[in-house]
Formats: sequence, C-alpha cells, structure tokens
Amino acid sequence: MSVQRPATAFSPRFAQIGNAKPWRHRSLAFAWSACALELCWLPAAALARILTPFRMGMGGRLGSGRQWIPWIQIKDVAGIILHASRNKEINGPMNAVAPRPVTNVDFARALAHALYRPVLLPVPRTALRLAFGELSEILIASQRVFPRVAEHTGYTFEYSDLDGALDDVMTSMARSSAA
Repeated sequence: MSVQRPATAFSPRFAQIGNAKPWRHRSLAFAWSACALELCWLPAAALARILTPFRMGMGGRLGSGRQWIPWIQIKDVAGIILHASRNKEINGPMNAVAPRPVTNVDFARALAHALYRPVLLPVPRTALRLAFGELSEILIASQRVFPRVAEHTGYTFEYSDLDGALDDVMTSMARSSAA
C-alpha cells in the first residue's frame, strides 16, 4: 500500500466534495467546517511528539524545512466555528488556519524560541519515516493555506502570528503541569 502525500491525498478530495453541489443549507457549511478542522488536528498530534527533542535542545527542521505548514491556535479554532455558525454570509467551505502560514524552518525556530532552546539538528526524511510511519508524509507535505473566507467575513484572529500562539500554548502547558 503506497501512501499519498497529504497535499495530493486530502485537498483535491475535499475540493471535489465542496464543488459537487451548490451549498444550500447552513448545516452543510457547518459540517464542512468540522470536516476541514479534522485535517488541522493532524499536525497538532505531531506537535506533542516533537516537543521532547526540542525540550532536550535537539530539535530542528523536518526534511528540507522549506515546506509550508498551516497552523492555528485552539482558541481561534473555537472562534472560527462560532463565527461560521453565526454568520449568514458563510455558506460553503472555510479553511480553519491562521492567516500567516510559516515554513517548517520558521516553525522550528519559533518552537525552539518558545522553549528557550537552540535549533540544532535537522531531521532527515528517512528518520521521520522510521519514527512516525505514515504520519511522516503529513509532516513533510507542504500546504500553504489561507483563511480567506474567515477574513472576508470579518473574523478577527486572536493569534495571527506563530510566536504568540506558541507562547500561549507553552504557558498553558506549564500551568496544567503545575496543577
């Protein structure tokens, strides 16, 4: 069984679903938002697994580091869901991503900075495959995605830059581990 890269495995599939029929019901728009959000959770699951090497001061870019990473802070996920449910202008697909995508190199630097650690070792593709299996394809894929519908319908992001979002996540993690 071969694994397709997410950029080709997922995106066209959702585009086909979104373009298959006109969007006539608000419930369909909300269902689409929930479906699109599922894709955003995949990199978040990987974040928990890459924190350990970064905390040890051994984190670095994945593969070439040039791949684009869509990201979003959980508070903005909730905000976008509420915005979509309350806004009658939204009746189709909507990307739940932050307005400023970053490359993997930039992400590695921001995560290391949030943890007060250096960015040292790049992680080769082969090592990713051994450590993460099929998830490695998602980590290496490049998807430069923008939240055009959210922005055009007036959603204001609480976390539009990665540094602020990671600082908030690290602060929350520190509070929850101290409790």
